[in-house]
Amino acid sequence: MRKSFMKFLPVVAAILLATSCSKDGDNDDTNVVNNSEPEAAEVVNHDGKRVVPFSVTVNTGKSLSKIAYTDTKVGDKMVVLPAFDATDANMEMVITSEDDVITGTLNLTDWESGTFSGNLTIGEGATAETDLTGTITVVASESNPNWSDDGIEALMGKCGHTYTAKFKYGTKDNVDLEDDKAYLEIFMSSFANHSIKVNETDYTVKNGRIWIAVPGGEAVKISGDDLSEITKTAEQVSSGKIYTIARHYFTVSSEGKRVYFSTGNLQYRANDDTWQFATNQWGYIGNAAGNNTATGRESSTDWIDLFGWGTWLDGASIEEPYEVQSKDATSYVWDGNSAIGADWTTLTIGEWSYLLGTNDKRNGKYGWGSIVDGGSTINGLIILPDTWMLPTGCEFTAGMSASNSYTAGENGTWIKMETAGAVFLPAAGYRGGTSVSDVGTKGWYWSSEVPDLNQAYRVNFYSGRVITSGYDYRLMGYSIRLVRCLN
Repeated sequence: MRKSFMKFLPVVAAILLATSCSKDGDNDDTNVVNNSEPEAAEVVNHDGKRVVPFSVTVNTGKSLSKIAYTDTKVGDKMVVLPAFDATDANMEMVITSEDDVITGTLNLTDWESGTFSGNLTIGEGATAETDLTGTITVVASESNPNWSDDGIEALMGKCGHTYTAKFKYGTKDNVDLEDDKAYLEIFMSSFANHSIKVNETDYTVKNGRIWIAVPGGEAVKISGDDLSEITKTAEQVSSGKIYTIARHYFTVSSEGKRVYFSTGNLQYRANDDTWQFATNQWGYIGNAAGNNTATGRESSTDWIDLFGWGTWLDGASIEEPYEVQSKDATSYVWDGNSAIGADWTTLTIGEWSYLLGTNDKRNGKYGWGSIVDGGSTINGLIILPDTWMLPTGCEFTAGMSASNSYTAGENGTWIKMETAGAVFLPAAGYRGGTSVSDVGTKGWYWSSEVPDLNQAYRVNFYSGRVITSGYDYRLMGYSIRLVRCLN
């Protein structure tokens, strides 16, 4: 039987059940719920049992099934399981009851209404209170179906599922359709690939995150690179739930909001309207073409990375990324999202302050330092994750008066630091108009908050000090380092 996926339905799963059968002369059984609407419905006598038309309707305005997690940026966010291909009329729901008093198979006959229809065989002793179980099996058709680097929806779209609904034969109440899988959302440093083992299967975590499906109700053991062994009992792994296992994260609020950082500063090229992250954590443009280009900025083929606040937004009233000053300061708008994708955002000034503060989570987790790349020395701010283990062969001293130094390259010490989760913000300077200053000595990074219509909060740092309480005019060109929330 062909099984396929095509469409994801919105949240809140519910099945609206309707039963249908007609009276058949002397064979009327008042213990069976009869639906008088389809008066022409056929009831067949067969070995003392009745074969009754029956339908189950899935409310397509909602969902076949759902799981929920909290995204602190947008509030409650629901992730829905995959539904079925609209053309797959052979999708089956198998109906059973205790002792097989009621059995049958329903086909997906009307995608638009989400209706499964067919016949049920009704035996003696069946009543409106008879408990039924509806089972829908979705078979994965792709190789390696139980993991995804692309997201939870992609994972659910390719791994096999069994959905079950429990209800009474005569009920017209809504019932939930439950999934048989539990899901692991594993976060690690986004600066390197990590090898992990879930039970006896090996996986590679790329770009900081992976999603893995495991059977609900079974124990799970997770181990791997720079990850203390984590064990969850069968009772702790419930079907239809997402479990987040995080390593190398950064707490940025007293409420426990946790984030991880992008792999480099944000960059933009005007001629083809392209955004990207710098190729490494210490990369920046500085006082070079792109940032200091005086004319033709709107069609320049050079990358820029010092932006006026909010300039990534599209629209005639919004400043373009290449603008060097504000035509109308009130047109600068920033809602916390970034041009490179809705999942990426900038920290608020309060989050910057917590991250670089002396609270229990973050005290001693940042310091001044440099990375030596060939003949160049790049100064900047080093930020360590909450759970930190100093790699073998490396040293780190907290504080802005420190002189930490690391080497770039495959065999350098910095690759060990960033594999362990360390973040480096280069002292990329700032831009005023088309003049770039303080390159290599100071870093200026925007936050997502504003004190008034003309200015925005920023953090800046240099050897000896970090300041998280300042703000400047939005036309100033500062760096942007984006984060993703993992709560």
